[in-house]
Amino acid sequence: MTTIPSACYTPTSPALGLDAHEHPQCYCNWAVAHTVPQREAYASDNLARQGFINFLPTFARRRYGSPRIIPTPLFSGYVFVNHEPNTSWRPIRETPGIQSLLKCGDKLQYARAGAVEALQATEHLRAIPLPPHSLWRLGDACRLAHGPFQRLHAVVAALDGEIATVTILMLGELRDIRIEINNLARA
Repeated sequence: MTTIPSACYTPTSPALGLDAHEHPQCYCNWAVAHTVPQREAYASDNLARQGFINFLPTFARRRYGSPRIIPTPLFSGYVFVNHEPNTSWRPIRETPGIQSLLKCGDKLQYARAGAVEALQATEHLRAIPLPPHSLWRLGDACRLAHGPFQRLHAVVAALDGEIATVTILMLGELRDIRIEINNLARA
């Protein structure tokens, strides 16, 4: 899985471990690709082999009954692919592991500016699972426990007292939702 920062973040960010000379280009056009079920990493690896810059957000999960920690896709069935508008998206669509690209009519659906970069900046926070009863932190993987979006995976984007702003992938876009903290569950 290839993680590259956008011009929206300083390329010398120590959190990302990159310097400006390694990746001088801007990566702001993140298309949303739908993968074959449970083949997100396979699709991400195949995209990288073909030279496509892509990002598969993950979080660490403990395997039940085992001390083993496994990286799990944050948005099951999706990967973000950098794509220049007005260029052919057919090579992405034909990549093994990619089922389709999210489109609106005949145009590709892109994630809103800065959303994927925010996920990239908090990727390291999701690399270690939290103890079951610890407090929420920015960047923590979670899921919505109640309501119409029940069981939908999300990321804690902001905390304000008993209210959390979480980012979810809905209808092909990353969207922020404000929700009471007691309505969040561990992913």
